[in-house]
Amino acid sequence: MSHCRGSGLVCGHNGETYASECAAWAERVSVDYKGGCAAVGSKHGKNSRCGGIKCSPLPSEDCTKVFPPGGCCPICGAALRLLYSQKLSDWSVEAIRDVDPVVVQTIAEKFREHVKVTECDVFAYLSLESDIIVLVIAISDSPTKLQVEACIREAEKLQALIKQHSPTLLTELPLSFFTTAMMIDPVSDSMRRWFFHFIFARSDTYSSNGSRNELKNPLIMASHDYVGVSILMSSG
Repeated sequence: MSHCRGSGLVCGHNGETYASECAAWAERVSVDYKGGCAAVGSKHGKNSRCGGIKCSPLPSEDCTKVFPPGGCCPICGAALRLLYSQKLSDWSVEAIRDVDPVVVQTIAEKFREHVKVTECDVFAYLSLESDIIVLVIAISDSPTKLQVEACIREAEKLQALIKQHSPTLLTELPLSFFTTAMMIDPVSDSMRRWFFHFIFARSDTYSSNGSRNELKNPLIMASHDYVGVSILMSSG
């Protein structure tokens, strides 16, 4: 935690306010911006609620700007959106009855063990769409282009391990039910965030026969096999 700052309120990407950056990092939560949490959204979305948020400058000109889902400010590194199998999660529920419940912090700590570059750190949080978002961030005070690229490569390595169903991950219960991972692109993901803001801005809709129906989670509607990790996970 030598690179974190020890004083001043900050807002984590999980939407929680922390006493300091170090306090957020201790729970494996990355910081979105300084000060208490006042908004959740994206500066790129049509219905943005981040207009009044002042983002700190990125630590280096070599940083690749990535806007994590639900975040207002870019990070210096890479972000992954993780999906899981319902069948594997049901099996996991049975398997973990007699052990401590799996939380997002545990997932971040487990993935961190697979990142070998010391200038990169791993954080995770539950997004508004109930996905697990894993961030691999360059934590040096002024990261070089090589260090930033190394963190991106580490994120790509985690993505490959998940998509290839690596035995390395399958032997670890908190990571075993993840079935795929997607690198988050600043442009395409901002469009997805706009879509979710638009969908959830309306709490209900009407069916073709005039009856009123609540909208279902768009991710669940899009796929019956892969949904956001929300059943087993909590944010703390």
